[in-house]
Amino acid sequence: MHTVPVSARTPKEVWDRRRVPVFTPRQQRPRGLQSALLGVSALAILAASGPHATAATCEAESARVAVVDRLEFEWELTSIGQHRVRAYHDFNRVGTALYSTVSESVVRSPGEVETFGDIPASHYSTGTYNWRIWLWSGPGSPWYYPPGPYWTSCGGPQISLDRPPAPTVGLTGSGTTDDGWRRPTSGQQVRVSPPGGAATRAEYVRFQYDDGGWGPHVRSPAAIPTTGVRRAEAYSESEGRLTGSRSSMVIRTDSTPPSAPSVSAAQVEEGSSRPLSVTGGSDAGSGFGAYEARFISPSGRASTWSALATAAVPVGHGRGGSVLEVRACDRVGNCSQAARVEIAHAPQPNPAQHAAPSGASKRPPERTQRLPPSDVTPVITAVVPVRPHSGSGRVYVSMNRAALLDVTLGDARRPAWRVWVGRGKTLLRLPARSRSSRRATVSIRPTAGSVSGSPVSTSVRFPRALAARSTSRSRLSRFHTGSRFFLYDVDAAVREIIHPSDGSTGLSRRRGAFRQEPSRGGLFSANDRGGRLGKVNERNLHGLSAEAIAATLRSAIERSPAHAIGIDELTPMASDPRGPRIRNGRIPPPDPNSFASRFAQAMELLDVPSPFGETWAGRIHVYIAPAVGSAIAAGRGPDRNLGRDGIARFRTYRTAMSGLARAGGVWIEMYHGHTRRVTPFTAEEWKRTPRAFVNELRRAGGDTSRLHFLLPGTSGYPKGKLPAGCVTPMRCVWELAESTSAGRLILRNGVGGYRLGDQARPWLAEWQRRASKQ
Repeated sequence: MHTVPVSARTPKEVWDRRRVPVFTPRQQRPRGLQSALLGVSALAILAASGPHATAATCEAESARVAVVDRLEFEWELTSIGQHRVRAYHDFNRVGTALYSTVSESVVRSPGEVETFGDIPASHYSTGTYNWRIWLWSGPGSPWYYPPGPYWTSCGGPQISLDRPPAPTVGLTGSGTTDDGWRRPTSGQQVRVSPPGGAATRAEYVRFQYDDGGWGPHVRSPAAIPTTGVRRAEAYSESEGRLTGSRSSMVIRTDSTPPSAPSVSAAQVEEGSSRPLSVTGGSDAGSGFGAYEARFISPSGRASTWSALATAAVPVGHGRGGSVLEVRACDRVGNCSQAARVEIAHAPQPNPAQHAAPSGASKRPPERTQRLPPSDVTPVITAVVPVRPHSGSGRVYVSMNRAALLDVTLGDARRPAWRVWVGRGKTLLRLPARSRSSRRATVSIRPTAGSVSGSPVSTSVRFPRALAARSTSRSRLSRFHTGSRFFLYDVDAAVREIIHPSDGSTGLSRRRGAFRQEPSRGGLFSANDRGGRLGKVNERNLHGLSAEAIAATLRSAIERSPAHAIGIDELTPMASDPRGPRIRNGRIPPPDPNSFASRFAQAMELLDVPSPFGETWAGRIHVYIAPAVGSAIAAGRGPDRNLGRDGIARFRTYRTAMSGLARAGGVWIEMYHGHTRRVTPFTAEEWKRTPRAFVNELRRAGGDTSRLHFLLPGTSGYPKGKLPAGCVTPMRCVWELAESTSAGRLILRNGVGGYRLGDQARPWLAEWQRRASKQ
């Protein structure tokens, strides 16, 4: 960098300003030499201009975008004349003729000076710019344009300006859709996602109201005003860059419910196996969402509304005298008036005409319910690509019903992935392949049984590191003959597993399925008592003696429809000993009065034959709480109580494990949380937990064929390094279950499903892939 002497510039350069001087970077020339050149230049000016005061000199150093849409110039006033100095900061885009003065300041003494100036509106564009400082060291304000006496200048290096791309705008909260529809309620927000791959500092959004006016920009996520909003506009901010490009979304309000649906019959008989068809329920706003149904008991108690996977309503489990209500709901949650179906009492048969032969069982025969497949066309309601992560391209897919997706990459003739997804929004994780480009077109076609939907294509970004980040795909296991499958869920999810809406093969009692509360029965068949388990809560056993615990469990088995129960759930209360009692890594003998000791003694008392087959203890299944599984998996050493530092930090479950060794089944809950907010175990926990349980149960003398996984219905992916087969959250959980030899050993014994919800059909799809021919 050097100062451009005024005498070296012609009037044509000043007035036309078409020539831009070339500046040498400051670090390439010693500062002392630069100062000397500045002084020589100033003397030359004074000598040429006559007896005037000494002109000021300066040295330009740097310029940058310090904060969004503001320039920061750094320059030094190296000498000052007789008067105070006025500094003018000029700025122009490379390739243009004219400079614009963006700010000015008054300087009284030499030294470091930083000045700031807003970028003019005419320069709100990306590109490379020149800048320079003009100094006026004459008396008063300048009365003529440079160059000339009292004028000197210095120029800095060029500065490049750019702006982030437009972000993605979406609505969140109850009563919203991905395409901008909402039912005005509190808690709704506009969430702005940074553009793919961009590092941003913040995202801002503002709302346009019905009168056309705009509100102020606020930081994302921003609460949506209850009424009067018709559009949201958003942009991103990045350090050292201009304000980002803007994107917007039209916000549409829907407060009108759909029309009431029609049901094929106004009255049905109790125990009827013929489903009712539902029609109507059109919506002119956000569009039809789903049919919902509930039962009202003869006493007037109403069940909760549950969505119907198909347009057919099974009524076989409705009691005589109750009422079935069916309503139509749109996509934002507005629901119509309900259509009512009365369920009449079934006529009682004449005992004289239907007397059972001598010695025959009086138990009514099992009548399997046959439900027709749904003819609802699977529709992809939204496809939203997001930035790649962990070696995979990612895209959100929203469905109106459960469907099989054929995902094709580029111009390939065969799909690269075939996966089932549930109703609602699912994040597809597409592992990068060696032939994938940086950005590729992905085509998605939905199918449900014999009904196919229209394909949708989108452009998906893949990471630069292609196949290197994904681990090898795990082997597909096959269930053993006699495997058991526990369904710990409500009726709607279990119905999709037993009678899939696409007409494929579902689970049944013959294939080893059992239902755990919450359930009301009647889904396997009209008479499915043998498939429903009883339940005992662990907290009801804490204050009992070993004999009382054994009597409580025996009584529950006798009352259970299946003469089998589940203990929900074994918690850290069953540990021994407590953490503070561990000394120098040595665990003292278990306290005989602890709950773990009393539980183990009760299981020993029940380890005798029962009149229902097996032993009493063999008809008890125990659910293992996530905290117990995490502690057993994390602990090290022979007693699995040591941390990584070799210090005893974890509880042990030796005594409780001796009781579990006698149980009919040990169901490891492979998730964190409870009820509706659950997250799957991490990849590291999936690696350690199966091996730890297999070793501990074997040490206690138990049979590893009684170990099972209880898998959650989660829409999120496990944390950690995932197998290449992790295309959907549900498939990922099954793939992790097969990623170790101990996991495959447990998986072959049969698995359970906990609160599957919309993930019920994807769970069944993974079961179908591994089901042995029975």
